[in-house]
Amino acid sequence: MLEFTLYAIPDCPYCDKAKQLLEDRNISYEYIVLRDIQKRKEIGTRYNMKTAPIILHNNNLVGGYTELKTYFSQNF
Repeated sequence: MLEFTLYAIPDCPYCDKAKQLLEDRNISYEYIVLRDIQKRKEIGTRYNMKTAPIILHNNNLVGGYTELKTYFSQNF
C-alpha cells in the first residue's frame, strides 16, 4: 500500500493541487494542515523545505507539488 503524507498550509494552491493529484489517482494519504507558525518551521527544517506542500512517501521526502508530479511519472 502506498503511504503518503501531505503537509499543507491554509490557502495554499499547490497544496490543493497535490491533494487533487493524489485523489485523482485514488491514493490514500494523511493530510496535515500546519496552522501554527512554529510547527511550520519545525516541519520545514526537518525536511529542509521552505515552501508547502511537503510530501512524503513511506516517510521519505518526495518534495513539493512539482516533485510529486515527476515522482508519479517516474515511479507509477
